[in-house]
Amino acid sequence: MSRSLPIGEEISPYSSDIHSSNIPECPIRRPFSLDILIWGKAIDKSWHIWCGEAEISRVVQKATGPSTLNGPRHCPTLCRDTTDPPLQPLPSLDVNDRMNLDAQLGEHNLHAVSAVAQRHERMGFNALWTFETQHDPFMPLAFAATSTEKLKIGTNIVVAFARTPMATAMASWDLQRTSGGRFMLGLGTQVRAHIERRFGAQFDHPAARISEYVQCMRAIWDNWQTGAKPDFEGEFYRFKLMNPFFNPGPIDHPRIPIYIAGVNPAILRTAGAVADGIHVHPFHSVRYLKEVARPAIDEGARTQGKSVDDLELYSPIFAVTGHTPEETEGRERFVRQQIAMYASTPNYRVIMDLHGWLPVAEKLSKMVRTGDWDAIAGEISDEMMSEFAVSASPERMPAILRERYAGLLQRVSLYYPVPPEDPEARWQSFVDAFHSAA
Repeated sequence: MSRSLPIGEEISPYSSDIHSSNIPECPIRRPFSLDILIWGKAIDKSWHIWCGEAEISRVVQKATGPSTLNGPRHCPTLCRDTTDPPLQPLPSLDVNDRMNLDAQLGEHNLHAVSAVAQRHERMGFNALWTFETQHDPFMPLAFAATSTEKLKIGTNIVVAFARTPMATAMASWDLQRTSGGRFMLGLGTQVRAHIERRFGAQFDHPAARISEYVQCMRAIWDNWQTGAKPDFEGEFYRFKLMNPFFNPGPIDHPRIPIYIAGVNPAILRTAGAVADGIHVHPFHSVRYLKEVARPAIDEGARTQGKSVDDLELYSPIFAVTGHTPEETEGRERFVRQQIAMYASTPNYRVIMDLHGWLPVAEKLSKMVRTGDWDAIAGEISDEMMSEFAVSASPERMPAILRERYAGLLQRVSLYYPVPPEDPEARWQSFVDAFHSAA
């Protein structure tokens, strides 16, 4: 496929002009369709880009609004005429040295969500995240969006494969419209057993599938925002049909940042390539972030002309703290149990193996299979606790969090939600101390 486009001709990043249905060499599922767009003005230079059997010549972009993409995108296998100048970067997310302190939304009663969200905004938190366990993660955010003005809202995470890209795209579009551009979409693959046996959905090739999922959603959003032809055809997902009856139309803030959750290097590389941010699992250590997670994210990001520092990394943190000895002891028991649960999961063994604790992980897996849940916390040593959790008094915790994760994460929260009975002034002081510790 080869086509020359005149300078200034508008072209969608998902147009059939730059798609090929036969790209077996492309390891992240046709990302070449994202790589040749210069958002903001037309250019007068011919570009020669190859990916598998596709060739696109003299492609230019005359944009009508901000891009939903972050940085120049290209397939790791493409080559470019070395006489051409470097691709110009697209506008990037606001990823800077400022670390954000977020919170988890623990309230599931929809009648109470608005008040809880307003409380978090008053306390000074930067964002409020929902999670998908026993309740839908989108619905509470609609109440949070309509009752706050500055607080960002997001999902941590939505189980992607339990929904079609269209269903997730529509819920996200509505939340972005309602919040005035404050929504962040966090996606996760979950694990095979839950996807296939709990959700009754497909899980094969999760890294390639989530990459294509993201591309399909962006094609849908591009159609709604610009009227681009619905012309996405992938191995797992397709988007080929849209008419005005089903089209919600453009919004003021069409750029919805997408975060992907991951633990193992393969999914982290994919996230680095196609996402705007990463949800780092709360079961982590600083060593894991430095030696496994960030290098894998960076490897994927560099295939797209970015680096790990161009993405926003967020993680809830296992924190052991309390205002009384009883509260601290209770929090420690809870955290130790959570660490044991995650350490028992085979999908997370990369973390235990990194620290030389693989035999403990295997033992925990056997204990879980026999239903010995009450005893698993006892297998988590104090050394493990120091690697996977942060222990400090409430007064020292904000500064320790900043010091521990400076340069590694851009957003953090405590693993557990703010207790509803805690006074607002206590958490306002916590937030202020966190930001003043910079």
